[in-house]
Amino acid sequence: MLLTSVFSNDIIVTRYATDEEVIRLPNELKIKARILECGLTISKLADLMHLSGYTLGRKIAGKTKMTLEEAFTLMDILSIPIEEFPSYFFAQRVA
Repeated sequence: MLLTSVFSNDIIVTRYATDEEVIRLPNELKIKARILECGLTISKLADLMHLSGYTLGRKIAGKTKMTLEEAFTLMDILSIPIEEFPSYFFAQRVA
């Protein structure tokens, strides 16, 4: 089990999560902008995460499920502060 913290309205909720839990709506544009700010490409980032560029691109686009572990790895590589986790990984999509 993986210990996670979820931030919502400045409230920290700590709980145990299974490895099967996934990020369903990553904020694709914000993540891609951060990748560029860090001087990386999807391909270089994928190599660092031991994924193919195709797979990582699909995960960032929300077409393939992203695990919490993968999201935390992205946060670490891209130096995303934990306070900003929701804005990167829980995007609100409008139909």
